[in-house]
Amino acid sequence: MKLLHTVLDASLFPFASLPSGTALFDIETTGLSADTSYLYLIRAIHQEKEGPVLTQRFCDEFSEEKELLLLFRSFLAEHPTLIHYNGCGFDIPYLNKKFSRYKLTHQIETASTIDLYKLLLSYRKVLPLPDFKQKTLEALSGFSRTDCFDGGDLIAVYAAYTGKYRLAALTG
Repeated sequence: MKLLHTVLDASLFPFASLPSGTALFDIETTGLSADTSYLYLIRAIHQEKEGPVLTQRFCDEFSEEKELLLLFRSFLAEHPTLIHYNGCGFDIPYLNKKFSRYKLTHQIETASTIDLYKLLLSYRKVLPLPDFKQKTLEALSGFSRTDCFDGGDLIAVYAAYTGKYRLAALTG
């Protein structure tokens, strides 16, 4: 398990800091079904004294999935309000199913979260957009990013990584 903790440039968030107990979060998985895929990354941005902090929890192996969930459950105890993009549609149901699968006594309540997708979708009649994908809305707001991979591509990247990681562990 890798834990990456990075203090971000506060100028990236010139409009405000996150309230105490609030975090932005996203997950990466090897597929869409919690029954047949693995959770391998949870990233979150939250506020600390030194500024906004990006924390990434990353599984080197599939067997670390439960540990990842336990770490995130601890994080949620201090950050019960979550902000996400379409997390009510995917991330939260996925995580809740994984919590149940490992018999972990935790469920994320969508009522204590802010789903930016749902909020922005209510403006679909006034926003002239072809779709409400996250990248489309980012472009509308003037934010542009270039990704080397999309979520689907990352599945193959992670599979290659875990294969190399296991090979390195076996060969020393």
